[in-house]
Amino acid sequence: MQTSANGTLKTTFRLMLENEWRFKPRCNLQGHSACGCLKPFIKTGLLVSWMRDVKLSKSNGELLFEEINPIKTPLHSSASTILNDSILVFSLLIKEKHGRLIHIFHRAGFDDVKLRDTKHSMLDDKDLRHAYTKHSMGYPSTFEKLVEDLESSKWEFFPHFLGPKLENKEFGNKLYIPFCRQEAVTQLGATAVVYVAIIQEYFVADEVRAYLGPLIDGESYGPCYRLAINRISDTRWNEYIQERRAFKGIRDKKGILRCLGSYNFVDNQGKTHYNILLEFADLNLHEFFMDFDPPQLAEEVNSQWAELCEIASAIETLHNFEYDGARWLGWHGDIKPRNLLRVGKEWKLADYGFTVFEAESLDYSPRTLLKECTQTWGAPETVHQGATVLQTVDTWSYGCVLSIIATWMVKGVKGVIEYQEYRSQDRPSDAFHNDGDVLPQIRIWHDHLKQIIRQSDHITGPILDVVDKHLLLRDPQARFKSAELKAILSNILAGARRPYQSPVDMGLIKALRDVQGHPMELMATYKIGRDSTTRQTVFPGTHRPKVNKSTITEIARKPQYMVLQLWGEQRDESNHRPTY
Repeated sequence: MQTSANGTLKTTFRLMLENEWRFKPRCNLQGHSACGCLKPFIKTGLLVSWMRDVKLSKSNGELLFEEINPIKTPLHSSASTILNDSILVFSLLIKEKHGRLIHIFHRAGFDDVKLRDTKHSMLDDKDLRHAYTKHSMGYPSTFEKLVEDLESSKWEFFPHFLGPKLENKEFGNKLYIPFCRQEAVTQLGATAVVYVAIIQEYFVADEVRAYLGPLIDGESYGPCYRLAINRISDTRWNEYIQERRAFKGIRDKKGILRCLGSYNFVDNQGKTHYNILLEFADLNLHEFFMDFDPPQLAEEVNSQWAELCEIASAIETLHNFEYDGARWLGWHGDIKPRNLLRVGKEWKLADYGFTVFEAESLDYSPRTLLKECTQTWGAPETVHQGATVLQTVDTWSYGCVLSIIATWMVKGVKGVIEYQEYRSQDRPSDAFHNDGDVLPQIRIWHDHLKQIIRQSDHITGPILDVVDKHLLLRDPQARFKSAELKAILSNILAGARRPYQSPVDMGLIKALRDVQGHPMELMATYKIGRDSTTRQTVFPGTHRPKVNKSTITEIARKPQYMVLQLWGEQRDESNHRPTY
């Protein structure tokens, strides 16, 4: 046991509350003073351990009790009894310089359970008011002022642990999850923001840790976990409810981004924010194209396609699944590269803000109404507002994604940019159709890719055939359903030639990797005929550093209006909700 310079245990306790036990999160959000999302809190585990630490036959809490000398009440309990169920009440009273009232609170039955109860009002607690009035004669504070002091800081003692049953928890402006830091990574228009947050290992339940990936170095915060928060404004309550329902129905399914819970809180200006906690994703498919070169060895090609084709399984799961004893049909409605996220070594389908679920019926071709869509990846039938659509609206969108993946596989990120510009020539959008039929440019581009596919790649060509013959079709009923798509992709992957059947000079492959930087960097810095010292520094392996997007745009010589769209998609502003 240690005391402060003036020798009092009470002063030591208060100093530890303000320093060693006090956790001060950081927030880089604009207007942080109003957001109320990050608040200081007390590491109560450390506090309780200190209180119960025994020195010379008595615990620190008992010694602190004796030093404070609480106001006595008739038949008052012992210090050990009070500290057994009201250790945080006692700590809060000391913090607010009302420690002498602990017997009164205990006499009124006000313990740690009541202190934490968000619905229990100290001001309306008749037993507490009566006990205070009867036993606090001469105490220099009114009951109302006492309650005001305690209510202002009691929630610092109750940070909410991240557990497995966080379902639409209503925190109000009181309880909160003790995130160390939050950083906005994607602004979804004026209605929602995606954050990356870190939380100390200490505040995560064991049942949840397995879903949060590896621990990271939280610098001064120590070992931490990362997760994502999709924060939706109070004007999009229906959207919040829709996403919550979607995640409950398909939770823990392979290929589906895992939802860790949902909650809402009220900021310091009285505005409600709805939050969905999601497992952290390293990057989306667009970012993957930018950060990695396409594979060259047959083994790498096969592995890459196998990972990306797992999304077909996720779509099939979404389209037909069992939940709560009934079978349900789903329409994702917004499959696109930004909604395909890489979690560890697995690709997962995300963003269910457009998703629609309906009970399974006897209808062979069930239809539903999608209220919104993203124009670039949407099927032709989504152009007509108010029209009902089949589930093959999703297989069209995934066909567009497969077309982009094939482009990257063959030509890298430069090819992805060229493809987007080629689709949008003399057109107001870069959609894959002309409001009816698939664009002629799509088939021409696919033929171009087939002509230059690497000899080690035995998958891209057959997948492009599937896209042309079974996915990008005007007639929704003629398209493959998700189960058919999953089956044919599995057959293509299984039938690909084994790596040992495509022998390649490994020395040559290594040499090629040694000169691989970002294609656009090489174009911008490598000058033919100049001294080799002008060449871009090499990056071994297939991973490459992030590149300034404006540099890529400038090199590609895209019109200014395309700069903002380069790694997104052109949107139908009258029928669109941005997504992360």
